[in-house]
Amino acid sequence: MIKFGKVLSGVALGAIVGLSSLSPAFAAETSHVNSAKTSSQQECGCVAQTEAKTIALKQLPGTFKSVELKDNVYTFLIHGKDNKEHHVKVNAKTGAYSYQ
Repeated sequence: MIKFGKVLSGVALGAIVGLSSLSPAFAAETSHVNSAKTSSQQECGCVAQTEAKTIALKQLPGTFKSVELKDNVYTFLIHGKDNKEHHVKVNAKTGAYSYQ
């Protein structure tokens, strides 16, 4: 009976060690996937939403209200210093802007 208990505890310990070794491998694979997304974003020269928001607020200072992305163009709704609502468009590929 004692031998069976030792064998069973050895099997359980082996399973724990085996499963714990899978965790770092999965984490490494996940970070690789994330780094691939980052490099592909850099390769296409895409402007991140936070960068586009900075561009929009530099061109038209005020309070940011909302953003929409459609056809590679961010459209920001900004409540301007003139107390009016304005739409600032920032191209997601080039960073070029326009506003009304």
